Amino acid sequence: MKDYSTISNPFILFITGVSTAGKTTVYEKLKRDKSLSNVDIRDIDEDGIPPIGLTPWRAFRIEQLFYEAANNFKQGTSTIVCGVSFPNEIISSKLYNKKYNIHFLLLEIPYPVFKYRIDERIEVARKKGDSNEIFKKENYQGLLRHTKTLIKKMNDAIANQRNGHILPSTNNDITILINSVKKLISEISTSSKTLL
Repeated sequence: MKDYSTISNPFILFITGVSTAGKTTVYEKLKRDKSLSNVDIRDIDEDGIPPIGLTPWRAFRIEQLFYEAANNFKQGTSTIVCGVSFPNEIISSKLYNKKYNIHFLLLEIPYPVFKYRIDERIEVARKKGDSNEIFKKENYQGLLRHTKTLIKKMNDAIANQRNGHILPSTNNDITILINSVKKLISEISTSSKTLL
């Protein structure tokens, strides 16, 4: 097991993907990994999602976590931020500095896998008696349409970044995914490439 206590090049890694791609699972596994104890690992919604709505809150939260990650970087500490984010949100931020070792990782799932997983989540929630708004047919159909578009948008956004990385998240074996993420972390912790 690699020890990340002496990372030669601090980094900022944004791990993104659509709902059900595995972001929260990856966050939880990395957070508990003792070899990453010197890396600040954060989740966009680790404190819950406020009722003010996703869009303004998410943009604020991305900026807030980027601010913390930038300060960490200046002090030689690496940061991993899990949650829906796009490279343009980071690059267009006033906090952005080309000297930061910023990377983006997309946990990629094709639309049929997303639909299967979201249907599975809904079924489990229904059995528990959850009356989530997503169960309404119009909300469910809207989510499916939105996610189909979002999958392509995320793939394009990450693929067009020099420091963009894509890992398939279709395998249900979390150990394989975590090992792939940790291999990437190992590579970028010794890399000094910066975004254009």
